[in-house]
Amino acid sequence: MIRIFLILMCTLSLYSAHINFGYSSSSVNQFSKKDTLIAIKVWIREILRDDEDTIDFFFYDNSKHMIEDLKLGKLDIVITFGLDFVKYIEKSELVNAFAGGMNNRSLDNFILLVHKNSSKKKLLANKNPRIAVQKNEEISKLYLKHYFLKHKGHENINFVDVRKRKEAILKVFFKNADAALVTKKTFEFAKELNPQIGRSLKVIETTNIPAGNFGFFRQGLDPHVRSELVSRALDIINSNRGRQTLDIFQIDRVVETKVEELAPIEKLYNDYKILKKG
Repeated sequence: MIRIFLILMCTLSLYSAHINFGYSSSSVNQFSKKDTLIAIKVWIREILRDDEDTIDFFFYDNSKHMIEDLKLGKLDIVITFGLDFVKYIEKSELVNAFAGGMNNRSLDNFILLVHKNSSKKKLLANKNPRIAVQKNEEISKLYLKHYFLKHKGHENINFVDVRKRKEAILKVFFKNADAALVTKKTFEFAKELNPQIGRSLKVIETTNIPAGNFGFFRQGLDPHVRSELVSRALDIINSNRGRQTLDIFQIDRVVETKVEELAPIEKLYNDYKILKKG
């Protein structure tokens, strides 16, 4: 999430409009808040230099409060997980913006991994499965609770919290967890580093649920400002400094995030509530 923020800051510095930017601490759950704030202050000075007065930055511990401020017009753009938008705001109040992403967007979708000697049937037969997930990642836990509620009629899961998704893979690899929910790109990268992981683990479910963050403007922001910011954000890859920045933060490109991309998350959230009531 820090990487995405810094890319956005670089983009915003190219345009003279004043922007109020909201940023959710839940999106940096693998880092401490203190370290995040220090990194942001250092890089703002470097990237914005004399243009710091073009943006005000607001760090929120509560995503719901942040999105409420977006509704009230106190913020112009916010970055947080897709589930936060689904839970706290109507899609009609959002406008497409941008975030850091990948050329192949599906690589950011969740997959469910088990050891090669296991299977979907064995996992579902487990009365209290141990499933490794990234700590405080609400969307992954929601998916798993929905998965077991749908297939088994209960959501008895022993979540094994880890700081990073690659650690979740290792939990299954060393048989300290029965399964792991990670992204495709995390698994592909882990297999490149250690081919034995690819031979020892297998995918039993592939989802259309994205793990990444989304950026959206508020309705009512000057359309010219919105289009200029999106245009400059998407064009950052075409400059030497822009490509260097993307390389440093290991992002393929800046991509437009569209409101309709929230649909799979919205369906999961609503389906879970229906199953829970049933």
